[in-house]
Amino acid sequence: MTKRPKTGNPAKSSRVSPRTETRQEKTMAESKNNQGGKGNEDGPQHHWLAAIINKINPASHHPKGRTDQQRTKDANAYETARATTWIAIFAFVTAILAGLQWCAVVGANRDSTAVQRAFVFSPDTNKNCIDAGCLITPIWQNTGNTPTAELRVADGGELVPMDQKPETFTFPLPAKTPLGGMIGPHAAILSRSILMTTDDMQKVVEAKGRFWIWGRAVYRDVFDKTKDHITCFAVEATPIPEDSTTLGNVTTVKVTTAQTSILAVHNCADDSCKNDPCSSGM
Repeated sequence: MTKRPKTGNPAKSSRVSPRTETRQEKTMAESKNNQGGKGNEDGPQHHWLAAIINKINPASHHPKGRTDQQRTKDANAYETARATTWIAIFAFVTAILAGLQWCAVVGANRDSTAVQRAFVFSPDTNKNCIDAGCLITPIWQNTGNTPTAELRVADGGELVPMDQKPETFTFPLPAKTPLGGMIGPHAAILSRSILMTTDDMQKVVEAKGRFWIWGRAVYRDVFDKTKDHITCFAVEATPIPEDSTTLGNVTTVKVTTAQTSILAVHNCADDSCKNDPCSSGM
């Protein structure tokens, strides 16, 4: 007799145990969570975008147990934070714009001051020759568009040896009180006259000496908080003989005018006068 192999019960073999079903359900739930879905209402959020949204806006998800009032409170807090952020950004941009505008105003005021400020210098001298000699009077002119303030002017002049070098001369100013006053815009004033005597002129004509005239003007602008300005000048005066008379061994020249020429030093203004003797004692 041939024995047939035993076969199991079909109904019995197709039945899945409860433990296997639980494992399958768990696997399916984890798969759904990994795809961005929710396994259940209290399950963890694994999707990175959802995590960012939950950090920014707590009201975008509603954990189990939160009431509508709590969710509304979270939403209001989020809106308040967002509004505060925009206000801070607006205030920051406004501050930057205000700073740029302030810098532009300061620059415009500085440029305006540079254009409108007074500028004083000595363009020439008046010469008036008489029997006693020549009176040489420096002219101080303001070429700026505003008047000067606290003007102080001092001048000097003397006969120097022929071998005197301007670089080693001190150009001393007299002990007299400097002339004060004001020079209007595009106006000029006369300073104290310097006398070149007939003896001085005779020595200059005979090449036995040289006659130098120099001066200094210190002033301020009419604008607030402006520093002192300084201008110095130095010229050499040369008499021009018109006629001469000889008596024995002495020749006397008659001078009706003189000419001036600037020296190589002591002609400066403001910062260029820092290393010049004229800037001392301001």
